[in-house]
Amino acid sequence: MVVGFETEFAFGGSSGLNDRTMKKTIRFKKEKDTKNTVRFMEEPDDGQPPVVGTLYIQKWFVKDRNQVVVTIDLGDDTF
Repeated sequence: MVVGFETEFAFGGSSGLNDRTMKKTIRFKKEKDTKNTVRFMEEPDDGQPPVVGTLYIQKWFVKDRNQVVVTIDLGDDTF
């Protein structure tokens, strides 16, 4: 199940809309352990296609977690 979907708009200037930021928070459920990683599968909203699908995370980091939550922020492309 997707935890949430958030769209934020920043307004300014004469055109009104000058920046758009999209964030999506996605829940993943543990599927299986591999040699050095844990494989998680996305739990998409009903009727929606997956955004990420499969996610592999190193075992040393994820430890014994059965689920993880990831937020993707499609910022303004200025790093």
